[in-house]
Amino acid sequence: SGATGHCFSEDVEVITPNGWVKIIDVNKGDLVGTYNKKTKMFEYNKVNDKFVYENYKELYHIKGNCIDVMTTNKHGFIGYTPNGVYKEFTAEELANINRVQLPLACSDNTSSLDISDDMLRLLVNISADGSIEDNSFRFHLKKERKIKHLQELLDRLGIEYTINKTNCGTTKIRMLVKYSKPIIDKYFRDDKKVLPNCLKYTDKNQAKIILDEYSITDGHKNTDAKNSYQIYTSKKEEVDFLQQIFVANGIRSSYIKKGTGYVITANTRSLTTISGKLNVTK
Repeated sequence: SGATGHCFSEDVEVITPNGWVKIIDVNKGDLVGTYNKKTKMFEYNKVNDKFVYENYKELYHIKGNCIDVMTTNKHGFIGYTPNGVYKEFTAEELANINRVQLPLACSDNTSSLDISDDMLRLLVNISADGSIEDNSFRFHLKKERKIKHLQELLDRLGIEYTINKTNCGTTKIRMLVKYSKPIIDKYFRDDKKVLPNCLKYTDKNQAKIILDEYSITDGHKNTDAKNSYQIYTSKKEEVDFLQQIFVANGIRSSYIKKGTGYVITANTRSLTTISGKLNVTK
């Protein structure tokens, strides 16, 4: 923030190469995700020092649709004024400003993953709808749009597969072993049906592909808001991983617990609007 001696509450989480970590558990020398104020890019940087204070009598609570943090009065935030001026505000100043837009995601990641767009799409489909059985990937699908989408994707990749109707009304698509095994060995060595860890190095275009693909498999595109998507998952680790990808690539996101699962709301606009009167309290 540019201000020293000013902190977040201990439950605030920061992104690290190993996922989200509570700020109280971050130590000097650890790598954490940062927002480069000059380039607006995502970068990992080492923590120079750590300070823990217990004598603050007052914290500012900044709460909106996509942000919920508590911080000391002089902690800095980057944002845009109503006139589009890019500047730094303290939490105390935010409380007295009628309207400011805060970036909740960086403009782009500094890395890029060496993978084709269609292979990236297939990895999302495997994580969302596939299973690993006898060194091959199997899909049981019911919706015609998902069946058609997967067939077209496999055809573009030149992957051979079998397709059969089942007695329970689903369509079973099975990739041949000679195509499945190399993908398993490269991306799914532990036989877990989760997004491969290497996807955290995707760039902005690749992150958008992941978001679009989830809107077909385990979510939907919000027809009333052109930049908004929703993703459904039963796995908290998937929530954390997707948010890690999104925050580095200009996609703001938040999630709620719903029943036994989670709903992620993602928006390709990285900014959220804060009103001091409505969103900032002491």
